[in-house]
Amino acid sequence: MSWNNGKERKLFEKRQAVLAEQYRAVGMTEEQIQKMYKFDLAVFRSERVFYTHTQALEINFDDEDVCEVSNYLLEYHQTSFLRDYSNRYWWVNELEKLYQAAMSLSDEEKELVTLYVFDGYTQQEIADKFHCSQMAISKRLRKIKKAFLPAKGGNAND
Repeated sequence: MSWNNGKERKLFEKRQAVLAEQYRAVGMTEEQIQKMYKFDLAVFRSERVFYTHTQALEINFDDEDVCEVSNYLLEYHQTSFLRDYSNRYWWVNELEKLYQAAMSLSDEEKELVTLYVFDGYTQQEIADKFHCSQMAISKRLRKIKKAFLPAKGGNAND
């Protein structure tokens, strides 16, 4: 992908001029128009960064490889983060899964999560409190995080 900043900026400014006229027609103040411009400019810059730092994949797969890769991606998509949003109360099941994951933690693990997440202690401060190393706390937090991944629709092996 390539990004011609001069060309894209000219197109952006033309669109902004048209939008500014439309904003004035509906009664927006110049201050409001300027805020909209700044927001759109931030989006423009974000798109520029994306296009200048994203490269196309140039991988040639055999037909056999394509089937294997697409099957893997399809299976991963269906099992990991595809949720049934057709039910209005889909979020209740998500909360239930998270609750079950939280209740499966030991009291010590619950205390560790509470200190780290809710009380704002650093890993080193928790390590001092538990009389162990910061690395041990880090590993325990990673283990706890993995316990929550299946509840969030992720994979415990990630």
